[in-house]
Amino acid sequence: MAAPKNSVLFSLFSFLRPESGRVDGRQEQQLELIRSTMLSCLTPEASEPSYLERKIRNAKDVQVLWYLRADLMATLASQSGEIDARAKMEHVTRLFQGSLPRSLKARPSSLGT
Repeated sequence: MAAPKNSVLFSLFSFLRPESGRVDGRQEQQLELIRSTMLSCLTPEASEPSYLERKIRNAKDVQVLWYLRADLMATLASQSGEIDARAKMEHVTRLFQGSLPRSLKARPSSLGT
């Protein structure tokens, strides 16, 4: 059975990324803080972890968690409404300060205000 196209591309990009696999102590602490905060935002499921929970738990670096914010926002909005979801996401997004390359930082937008 062939692997889905997205997972093959994701694996290729993570392999080619030069900083992949090199994480210092501060980065590891930041990664775990962001991961635990993202997981605490989710409403616990009755039986087993959701797909998003598994992706957050298995994220190998802060950049992967950065890209999971959209999925987290969508899940939170469906669980508790968009206003509450936005408030939680503002807190989560602040945790990324100083942990991302400049190219991944959020840009100011007239839509959010």
